[in-house]
Amino acid sequence: MHTEAYEKNLDRPNAVVGFPACAGHGGEAIRSTATLVAAVRDGAEGATIEVAPGTYELEAPLEPKSGMTLKGAGMNTTILTHVATWKPSTKTLPDPEMTTKGMDTQAYLIRLKDKAANVTISDLTLRGPQLHGAIYGWDNQDLHLHHLRVQDTLWSGIRTFLMKNAKIHDCEFIDAGGRWDRGMPGVKGGITSSDLATKGLGVKRARVQGQIVPGVPVWELGPETKFPGLPYVVFPGNVGGPEALHNAVQKLKT
Repeated sequence: MHTEAYEKNLDRPNAVVGFPACAGHGGEAIRSTATLVAAVRDGAEGATIEVAPGTYELEAPLEPKSGMTLKGAGMNTTILTHVATWKPSTKTLPDPEMTTKGMDTQAYLIRLKDKAANVTISDLTLRGPQLHGAIYGWDNQDLHLHHLRVQDTLWSGIRTFLMKNAKIHDCEFIDAGGRWDRGMPGVKGGITSSDLATKGLGVKRARVQGQIVPGVPVWELGPETKFPGLPYVVFPGNVGGPEALHNAVQKLKT
């Protein structure tokens, strides 16, 4: 099992919105949904946006720009969810595996700007019981997701295409996806890895330990499963080069 540390120094503007103790610029904590939406929408590339404890109900996706950091006060302390009236159609589900054609990419709590690089999202609970997923991105390099709890989403937790050099670690996924059937929510189903985990192993909760190779996460199965603590490698069919599977197996052996 392999978890990479995030040690890259980012050359980005020193724009900060957040707790004074963290920002050092006298900024106030984000404490309302309207302020959060405005900070992400109007903030400069490279801005750091820190969000106070509380629950924030969105009416549309947040769209972080390149270099932005979106940081809460901790999992289950800062919660992003949606208003009751935001209820995208499920008729497009299931999403295609290899293309964005036909997808509703706005049906996510966070929709990264296309090709936005060096985005960091951490220390939040993302809860979307009426949404297709929590985070969507297309061609985003150096994405860093950590200490997130992704909970109660219909199709997937994190949905990305052409992701490169991503670091995803110390995250929890609880009923994150696989909750649809013929376009209707509430029935378990989904892609092979989801079925194996939820139906075969009884997974209801898992912690992402990191990536064994880029784009390939390793889960630690929860206590409710048939094999508590078992590492579970989720290897997407559209990730990695010719040697990726071999490299993953070799790491498991060491």
